Amino acid sequence: MPRLRRASVVLGVALYLGASAAAAAPGVGERRSHLRDLDHPSTVIAGEADGAATVMNPSNLGFLRGLSGALEGAYTSPSSGRRGAGAGAFLGIPLGLRALGVAPFAALGVGYQVLVPQRVSLSPVDTGDLRFHKLSLALAIPLVRWVKGLSVGLTYSRLFSRQNPWVQGVDQLDLALTYRADRHVALGLVVRGVNTPRAGIGGTSQVYPLELDPEVAIRPFGQRTLEIGIGGRIAPMRPHFTPLSPAPWQPRARASFAVGNLGLFSEVELFAFQRQDAGDLLSARWIAGLTVDLPHVGLQGGPSGLVGAVDGGAARLRLSLERHDVAAPRPREVVRIALRDHRGDRKLAGLIDTLEALPAGSVVVIETRGGDTKWAHVEELREALVRLQGRSGKVVAYLEGGSLATYYLASAADRIVAHPERRLGITGIHVQVFYYADLLARLGARGEFLRIAEHKARPESFER
Repeated sequence: MPRLRRASVVLGVALYLGASAAAAAPGVGERRSHLRDLDHPSTVIAGEADGAATVMNPSNLGFLRGLSGALEGAYTSPSSGRRGAGAGAFLGIPLGLRALGVAPFAALGVGYQVLVPQRVSLSPVDTGDLRFHKLSLALAIPLVRWVKGLSVGLTYSRLFSRQNPWVQGVDQLDLALTYRADRHVALGLVVRGVNTPRAGIGGTSQVYPLELDPEVAIRPFGQRTLEIGIGGRIAPMRPHFTPLSPAPWQPRARASFAVGNLGLFSEVELFAFQRQDAGDLLSARWIAGLTVDLPHVGLQGGPSGLVGAVDGGAARLRLSLERHDVAAPRPREVVRIALRDHRGDRKLAGLIDTLEALPAGSVVVIETRGGDTKWAHVEELREALVRLQGRSGKVVAYLEGGSLATYYLASAADRIVAHPERRLGITGIHVQVFYYADLLARLGARGEFLRIAEHKARPESFER
């Protein structure tokens, strides 16, 4: 009897280890490249950016207006066969000196991830699913000065692990592009693995194919109340199928709905799932949950799983110096400028740089009292306001009395508000010009002048 009991125990342990090895073998479960990041709560390629854009779409970092960080975590049940578990920390840093009137001209991103493809014990032979680390550095260059809403970027990542020799020392390079056509539509594209890195051990190594990750994001109401994103991963050159190769096409769709500070989100992605007894099958992962957005803090998370099952979850915490808009209609943020604080060439140049750095659709209120009335300064400032209006901005001028130069500046505004108790000294214009060309000709004299700008018309009095 003791022998029978001992044999039963040994058989049970063997069956358990056999089942664990089968569940953990790289040949079973999701076909997933080592180059892929953890399962994000929401994969945003063409939408709003935070620090996690370092790995999702580095070009989106170019739209940041303040320091932005994100912490993410994802869990998948060992029995699910999915390989998206892990944790990550990301930081986006816009480069610019707003105190000196210098708009952000670039942005940097840094990210660190601990990826755990399978949360079970593996045999020493199967090392592809062991835990590994990923360090990412990103650079974004906004090109909005030349093309409204355009930004480009790149990310360099290094994979390393003491436990997983399959990925030790693998380098990855991604290129990205984002174009925000207007407040309703945005386009994004990330080319992942441009350098087609090779990973593996000895003769079992493989080349990871280049992947295209496009997305179009649509906001029907022009704000975050409702956003729909459609995209997916595409491998243009069909890879040699191994358990760690991505599927040739992995379509993805996401949607979010928000009112005030609260919102709902969901995402679905198709992928290839390998089973020992049935070959490759088409499966889908999903995630749905709740979003809480405050101006400088945001939380997003919810359960995830395969079709018909819940086997994990993911969450993201956002911290940023940039103020994020809430989804409910609220008064627009208005930039107030008092011209009395910007007298002189240097301060005027800083003011013009500030106006150029304002995002599209900004609203500016100009208080003209005490401003510089030099015509050259007025012309430059007026042109800067006109350029802001060309980027869908709005300008409101507030007059407390004023002169002809003040009124000329205010005439470029979309709306003029005049103080009812102040006098506006504009009743008409009377101009009298004397011409001396005939008189000089009779005296046998001729004037020679050097013009330093096209609007210098003073010599005309002596030439006509």
